[in-house]
Amino acid sequence: MYLRTNFFERFIIHLKIIGIYELEANDFAFYVCYKDGFKEKLPRELCNTKWPQHVIKFCQSRSQFVRNK
Repeated sequence: MYLRTNFFERFIIHLKIIGIYELEANDFAFYVCYKDGFKEKLPRELCNTKWPQHVIKFCQSRSQFVRNK
């Protein structure tokens, strides 16, 4: 069985999450940019367990609040 190794598993040099990519109807991956400029899509489960603070920061930076008047 072939196991895919990604950049994260090889080098673990993370800089920031730059986007979201839809995989299927109910699932998505984060688009991650590493320190050297390499970009890769990683499953949300991996990002949630390895970098929860970066996931929270990414979501907070893109959330908009609407005030009820």
